[in-house]
Amino acid sequence: MSGVSGGAVNAAILGSFPTGNESSAFERMNEFWQNTASSPLYKDWLGGVTEGLLVKSGLYNDKLLQEFLVTELADIDPMQKFVDVGLTDVKTGKWIDQISTLDTNLVDVIFASFSYAGFFPPAESMGHSWFDGSVIWHVDPFSVVNRCLETHAPEDIIIDVLLTHEKTLK
Repeated sequence: MSGVSGGAVNAAILGSFPTGNESSAFERMNEFWQNTASSPLYKDWLGGVTEGLLVKSGLYNDKLLQEFLVTELADIDPMQKFVDVGLTDVKTGKWIDQISTLDTNLVDVIFASFSYAGFFPPAESMGHSWFDGSVIWHVDPFSVVNRCLETHAPEDIIIDVLLTHEKTLK
């Protein structure tokens, strides 16, 4: 499973369900997105967008998003499948793409994956400052295909891609 930006939560939810439980995973993903639609996820800074632009490195305060994720992802079990989440290290500009290489918990990774550059300030966690991975890639099939090639023949690998940004891949 691979996810970038908001797609990271889909990958994490899908990856937390064992093979054969895709219907349950879909129901849980649907619940997550329904809950986001009815929850405040950000607010203005006390000084408004001016404070965000000049002081906070992001237009809006994302504290509500972080609190929402702590509550909303509390029932997500450990990953049953390889899950790849794309993040951008703000200081180095480097793409970090394996959730297993990050010394952190799921909420930190997903919070960082929602840190849209300019809209929110960088997420401070895991000893780094993060923006979502879409700063570099909108979709990353490469990491998961390379992982699959470690245990499967190329002809046995099937790629399903769900895009929410563009209808075609470049």
